[in-house]
Amino acid sequence: MEEREFVRCVASLFYCTSPGNLSGETRYKSLREWNMILAVTLLSVVRERYGVQLDAADFGEAETISDLYRCVLSKKRQMLVPAFVI
Repeated sequence: MEEREFVRCVASLFYCTSPGNLSGETRYKSLREWNMILAVTLLSVVRERYGVQLDAADFGEAETISDLYRCVLSKKRQMLVPAFVI
């Protein structure tokens, strides 16, 4: 997964802001169309497309689209690391 692809995917969800005006550094929560419905839609898209479940804490910590991307990458890596049971 590339960041550019992730940004395009997220940008396609915003209905008032042109996707061309969004980048990884966009503070998505400051956009006027950001609301709970869009947040739930983004959760669903990320789960379906990337196999990762984001939660409220992830949105609380992420300020930019790049922050969300890094969060998704981190969660995907955690899924790949085998858990050791002692």
